[in-house]
Amino acid sequence: MPIWKLEPIDRASEHWAFSMHQDAIIVRAPDENAARKHATARFLASPPKHGPMKSLHSPWRDKSLVRCTLLKNPVFEKEGPVAVLDPPEWAD
Repeated sequence: MPIWKLEPIDRASEHWAFSMHQDAIIVRAPDENAARKHATARFLASPPKHGPMKSLHSPWRDKSLVRCTLLKNPVFEKEGPVAVLDPPEWAD
């Protein structure tokens, strides 16, 4: 299965309030959409209870906030289920 690197582009965005993790991650997934979807589910945080909510959402599915790159020669195991592989503390 392909290995993807998801990297934050704009960490100043208010959308990061919806994520428990705000650094680059490595995800094993069949395609970019699945990698983003898994990151969204894995790191979903409850929204802050104060301030205006506007139309905030998890940043992991937003291409203007997170870059998703297919790794050509990953050091990670390609076989297995969809999972966060790195950083280790977030590994599934």
